[in-house]
Amino acid sequence: SRGSHLYNSYNVNRQSPFPQGGSGSEHGVPTEAEQAELERMCDYAHKLATVYDDTLAAVQVYDDVLQRDPRHIRALANLGALYHREGKFNIARALYTKALQIKPDRSKTTYNLGRLEHECGEFDAARRMYEAALLLECDDGTTCNALAYLGLLQQDVFGDLEKAHFCYAHSLAISPNHARTLDHNCALLVKCNQFERAQDLHRLVCRLESGHMSSWCPYLDSLFTGELCHCHVSRRHRDPSPPG
Repeated sequence: SRGSHLYNSYNVNRQSPFPQGGSGSEHGVPTEAEQAELERMCDYAHKLATVYDDTLAAVQVYDDVLQRDPRHIRALANLGALYHREGKFNIARALYTKALQIKPDRSKTTYNLGRLEHECGEFDAARRMYEAALLLECDDGTTCNALAYLGLLQQDVFGDLEKAHFCYAHSLAISPNHARTLDHNCALLVKCNQFERAQDLHRLVCRLESGHMSSWCPYLDSLFTGELCHCHVSRRHRDPSPPG
């Protein structure tokens, strides 16, 4: 692929300030020049993954970073997100966990670990991670996503519709057109027998997300038995915060 070609060129042309397999600094802590090189490599991996959709090449670059600095937070977290998207949950969990052991206040990684546990059916762990993410300093997107999925857990798993409503209200106060929150709220309205309101709101969701009907939808699930509510681990619904 074009991304792989770029990676190969990058591999040949880069001039690292320290040798493969370890830091050139005296005590194993990257120097300022080394840190700058590692960040440049992560930028490149991000481009490979997001612009060229070349996960394999991106993984190679992140692996290279971690060979040089096994505690590099960005590489750990972003590599975890790539493995998460590929459904390699055990590897992703290990990478997320290591990143959070080093930097516990990384909100996106905390949220991503919550999504992973949610998809694996570890609902108590997922709830803890969503709640932990919300206690950290998050951007609006991460906050709204955490509230949306925490609300979904509350209504579908823990049976607490009031807490679900609380989550959605807070998310929509931040971003009134947050499609994921609106969609989950549609399912809540169905549970409350407010079918017409749910239908109208779902039309709005479809306008906000042009490809919405091609992915798993809790509102449509709620119209049937709900048996599919906890089976949303297909790739099209796997949505850790993108690496950056």
